[in-house]
Amino acid sequence: MGKNSFIEGVDFIKLVDYYFDFLNTDWHACKVEEEIVGQFYYSITFQIPNAYNISINLENAESYLDVVIFTLDHHGKESTWENSETYHLSQFNDYLKNKITQKDYMTNKAFFQTYSKTTDIEKLLLGAAQKLRLFLIYYLYGSNNVKQVSRK
Repeated sequence: MGKNSFIEGVDFIKLVDYYFDFLNTDWHACKVEEEIVGQFYYSITFQIPNAYNISINLENAESYLDVVIFTLDHHGKESTWENSETYHLSQFNDYLKNKITQKDYMTNKAFFQTYSKTTDIEKLLLGAAQKLRLFLIYYLYGSNNVKQVSRK
């Protein structure tokens, strides 16, 4: 990546809280875990009650970001990485391909228009947040269950 691609763990946590705030406001998700391993790996997990754990992971040295959604069973246990009930950021576009319109995409983009993004990590996180929100709205929950307003 380019400029400013290395980030401290506490800054990663702040940025995730900023870009992914819709998890709390729209889906009542709460943060259930924060993990900082030195300066090289950071992970934050949010839980949408009785439904999903969403893990946001950064391998700092590689500037590799992954978002993984684990489905929770009726006992609150997560699906496994290999399970068909686990979804990865890299797959979101495939799932959404025939489910969203250009208008849906633009509405989601407008939702995030006030979010600042100057560093490469911020751009990476914002892009992931946008994809995740679309995935939650149009694939996992359906568009009628979510607010379609932009943040002020």
